[in-house]
Amino acid sequence: MLTDDQISDTLISCFVPLKCDVQFFDYGTKLRFRVRDNTESTLVEFPNLVVRKVRVPSCLRTIVSETRERLARRGCTLEPFSSPILAMSQ
Repeated sequence: MLTDDQISDTLISCFVPLKCDVQFFDYGTKLRFRVRDNTESTLVEFPNLVVRKVRVPSCLRTIVSETRERLARRGCTLEPFSSPILAMSQ
């Protein structure tokens, strides 16, 4: 199971050079994040994820992969990304 910091750090680092805002809310049971470009426009947003599900590395890996693919389809170029945290339980 991943910690809040591991989840947040992973999300922030996997969409570079874009910006990612991560916020835990509802007493730490929910998570929202959004990815923004350099003009501060939101490119993708997940407003209501259940934290207990995102704590599972394979679930976070799926969210990251699908989001990166979505951004690529929109024409965004992201830096290569790998994370030992997302490699857990493959």
